[in-house]
Amino acid sequence: MVEIILIGSFLFFLVVGVPIAFVLGLVGVLHLLLSGEFHSFLPLIMRKMIQGADNFILVAVPMFMLAGNLMNASGITSRLVKFADAMVGWLRGGLGHVNVVVSMIFAGITGIATADTSAMCTVMVPAMEKAGYDRDFATGVTSTSSLIGAIIPPSVQMVLFSVIAGVSTGKLFSAGFLPGVLLGLSMMALVSYYSIKRKYPISSRFSLKRLGLSFITSFLALSMPVVMIGGLLIGVFSPTEASAVGVAMAMFIGFFVYRELKLKDLPGILWRSGRLTAAVMVLVSTAAIFSFTLTYEDVPVKVADFLLSLTTNKYIFLIYINILLLFIGTFMDITASTIILTPILVPIAMQYGVDPVHFGLIMVLNLVIGCITPPVGIVIFVASTITGLSYERVVKAVIPFLIASLVVLLITTYWEGGIMYLPNLLFPD
Repeated sequence: MVEIILIGSFLFFLVVGVPIAFVLGLVGVLHLLLSGEFHSFLPLIMRKMIQGADNFILVAVPMFMLAGNLMNASGITSRLVKFADAMVGWLRGGLGHVNVVVSMIFAGITGIATADTSAMCTVMVPAMEKAGYDRDFATGVTSTSSLIGAIIPPSVQMVLFSVIAGVSTGKLFSAGFLPGVLLGLSMMALVSYYSIKRKYPISSRFSLKRLGLSFITSFLALSMPVVMIGGLLIGVFSPTEASAVGVAMAMFIGFFVYRELKLKDLPGILWRSGRLTAAVMVLVSTAAIFSFTLTYEDVPVKVADFLLSLTTNKYIFLIYINILLLFIGTFMDITASTIILTPILVPIAMQYGVDPVHFGLIMVLNLVIGCITPPVGIVIFVASTITGLSYERVVKAVIPFLIASLVVLLITTYWEGGIMYLPNLLFPD
């Protein structure tokens, strides 16, 4: 009975528009009231909130966000765009390819799809429209390519999952490379198809000299993800140290190499990074209460028993999980979903024999694809607001890319040997 009241109140608070961070806390407080042990539980709840945020690896979250904002302000992102243009701009539909390649190289740093969509739609959609692309197509490419940032490391969602599930962040990061590349290539294939069909322009002619020059001018920008992720994968850095190295490199390049970053820019950059960090960390703290509530009421055990009663087959279980996560991802923020669902689903997946690292990748990929999945799709609303297109037109533009993403999801789900080859090679047990 208590579980029904808690789940019902959770859904009610969401429907009436209460921010998800407060929803999690309110459900925890309601549980205290229902238990009748408010005084004894209250100190425990406070400790849980503090413990939820008290993890050294979580320091990587604000640092990755700060690194991304510094890259945008220091001219690093614009140089990556120029390099991508020199590399693939000569293909039919060059700017569309540039859009995808920049997302693959830059990988969003923050891994927050809505933030990446907002930034890229503001820049790339007007540029593509000016070059002769349909606004619908430009919006579809930009919206979906922003999802790659949550898969190709570094990714905030992967950091959060690794902390909550207790798995290796480096192993999870390395597992994201192949699906991230597959997402990028599938989107580029669609860009080529529609560009040939609709005769979209070539952005620039291929020039080995131009490619070489753009590589030289963007070398330091390109070296950032290589140093950060490479150092993490070979064991030189922890995730937190890698994020700090990224911040240091972005500041050095911005101030002393490109000289586009000014001291007057820092307050605004720190403010934007601080706001994003606060939103995430409040979620982490209140989710600790919610997780305690679920554990106290044995909800994970009951969910596991229910799923096991439906099927004992690992592959059918993964189908159920994919459907569930895609649905949740359509209307709930990916960070909140990761924090809430990880402690519930990971133990269940392990009962079915699913590797927790592989499951983490499946979970993050599902939730990020959910961001562009109708009938809601948070990224679709963001893109619609920025570009001025109706929701229906953005959905229509996104559908082909959504189908390609779902194919990659199926490959990721059922090709465990291929997906886990690199993680197992780099991090042998």
